[in-house]
Amino acid sequence: DAAVRVPYEAALAAWEAAPGYATALLRVYESPPAGCGGAERLLAVLCLKAAVGRRWNERRSGEPAISDAEKAEVRARLLPATDEREPALASQLVLTAATIARLEGLAAWPALLPALTASCTRPAPLDAARGLSALYRVVKLQASRRLLAHRKAFFALSEQLHAPLASLRTSHARALLGRVQPLL
Repeated sequence: DAAVRVPYEAALAAWEAAPGYATALLRVYESPPAGCGGAERLLAVLCLKAAVGRRWNERRSGEPAISDAEKAEVRARLLPATDEREPALASQLVLTAATIARLEGLAAWPALLPALTASCTRPAPLDAARGLSALYRVVKLQASRRLLAHRKAFFALSEQLHAPLASLRTSHARALLGRVQPLL
């Protein structure tokens, strides 16, 4: 119902401009208040993703952007979020991280790629698949950058990721062949 929804959307838009909004949403995600469950955590993550898309960089004068200190805190708290078990939350958190990496470039977040490549080599298959999916989403958004300097940075990223991903592919192929070999 629009009569109910519109005032709440206006309140959210007003809060989005307030300092500390992004970190408050991360707090709701990380340790939800009593009585809040998965739906509220997902809503907090979706609001965070929207705020990052609109407020990470200042687009228009007079429209407040997220402060540098808050950006650093959001980046630091998003890295452990790649371990999220709930698929809907995990995908939205990874998309938020990928959006940040696209808006700033990977040079502004040097810990992201090592963390994602390490998450691809986890011993549990589901955890490794989740890490590989996160890496894919970040690389995919990096590939969508169009300026020449961004394209050159993407080529450098490709060279940097080739060796770890090739060894990962080889180890997975060996494991698969090891399982199939007894069946032949």
